[in-house]
Amino acid sequence: SSDLADTQEHAQRAAKAVKITYEEKPHLITIQEAIEAKSFYKTFLKIENGNIEQGFQESDHILEGEIHIGGQEHFYMETQCAIAVPKGEDGEMELYVST
Repeated sequence: SSDLADTQEHAQRAAKAVKITYEEKPHLITIQEAIEAKSFYKTFLKIENGNIEQGFQESDHILEGEIHIGGQEHFYMETQCAIAVPKGEDGEMELYVST
């Protein structure tokens, strides 16, 4: 432990004397808002496995567009996705998963 005051009473008196001020900043809730405000880390991590160009050339179908995944807690899961497509009756679903 660190001794910053010589008594408990002095420590409590010093703590009460502390004044904190906050600077109001605009709220950035979505990644789009952060990009528009240029408020983000500029590091870029690119994960590739295999020959990307060859993979595109050999693919029967190529889908292009954007995907937004809200979860950010587990980095290793961010490159994995699942799609559930309603099929038929009785609430059946067809699942496409990356694992």
